Amino acid sequence: AGNSGSGFMISGLANVARNGYDGFQIGGLWNSAGSVNGGQLGGLLNISRDISGLQLGGLGNIAGDVRGFQLGGLFNVAKNVSGVQFAGLINIAENNDCPIALINIIRNGEYGIAVTYNELGSATITFRAGGRVTYGIIGVGYNHKSKDKGFVTEGGFGAHINIVRWLRLNNEIKAGSIGKFSEKGTFYANYSLLPAFR
Repeated sequence: AGNSGSGFMISGLANVARNGYDGFQIGGLWNSAGSVNGGQLGGLLNISRDISGLQLGGLGNIAGDVRGFQLGGLFNVAKNVSGVQFAGLINIAENNDCPIALINIIRNGEYGIAVTYNELGSATITFRAGGRVTYGIIGVGYNHKSKDKGFVTEGGFGAHINIVRWLRLNNEIKAGSIGKFSEKGTFYANYSLLPAFR
């Protein structure tokens, strides 16, 4: 622990630098620092006021302003992100153009709800949320053609390609299941290229 540092910090449990750190922090459990120029690698959690570089946390990352990349197993939280947030479940930020997770809560981002029906007989309600470039998709619905329980769940990721101010192409990769999460369930994956008007 210290007020500032330069170089490497490696610990089986935790690393703490109160004000700032230039270099890399590797902690078996967590890392905490004021401003980080370099990276934080924590088995569970990384916390930083500002980071320029990489935050890699087994569970998640918490930071103020991020210039670089946040990779969290479950979640990422930041204020302003100039780079990419990638999480297994949720990203939270005030400003971020490139969040990649199933759920993205971006204060100045884009949100949408859609009702879709496909050739398998699934009607779903999906929630899309993200930034100017990428977004996440989660949905639930019902399949009327299924002999067993026709409950449908799906999730995926999308990316906007802006053509002109009022027209864009949405690229989406989705995967889902119909019925039970078992051998009897039906799993599917698809890619869609969708024109969208603003």
